Amino acid sequence: RPQDLDTVLRRCGLILLPFCALAVFWSPQWLVWFLPILVPLAHNRPWLLLFAVLNDLLSYFNFPIFFWLIWHQIEFRSDRIAAGDACIYLRTLIWLGMAVTLFRRIPREPTAEFRASLSRRIEEFLAAIPPRGLHLTAATAAGEVLFVREKNTNRTTALVSLMAEVEPAEGSGLEDVPAARVPRPVTAVFEYANGKWTPTGRPLFNLGPVEVVARSNGRYLPIESPDPARSR
Repeated sequence: RPQDLDTVLRRCGLILLPFCALAVFWSPQWLVWFLPILVPLAHNRPWLLLFAVLNDLLSYFNFPIFFWLIWHQIEFRSDRIAAGDACIYLRTLIWLGMAVTLFRRIPREPTAEFRASLSRRIEEFLAAIPPRGLHLTAATAAGEVLFVREKNTNRTTALVSLMAEVEPAEGSGLEDVPAARVPRPVTAVFEYANGKWTPTGRPLFNLGPVEVVARSNGRYLPIESPDPARSR
């Protein structure tokens, strides 16, 4: 499943490329089809715009310059065909370069990736909680994510403020306690290691991220701009 807009646009571009590159004819309007895909991706893939410009210039050279103005001025038919084939091969190289650029996934900064996939991260957190005591049935974000550095491991850690719906776990002895079903604030903890975010599975009830840092005795150190190279 596509995780973000970047992935969706790259896949759309890769679907269009074979249609355009393998067709027996060429239509300049195809370049217009690619613009809504290439422009949003160009902020971290400047080569895409270069390939689009080269393709546009090559198309203009083919029609009208080459086939309308130059074609009949070339004396030998074999030379005309060779020149036409050269344009086709050049366009193929441009399509290939665009395909390689679209295929490559540029890793996002871990903090930006986490914010973009926050809903999925909450689902992973709920699935990772062991069924004992209070069972979290659902949760929604209740504030900004606080990124900190774990002192012992030097890993970037995300503290997520949630409002959770709870119910007593079976056999916990809290089935008849009304307070055990009252929604309450929870802080979810995620660690960034080996290129991915992983929930620790430890819900911190009735605490916000700032309180977690304050009570951690120096374990969590706030960071303003987390460096991905720190997490390993």
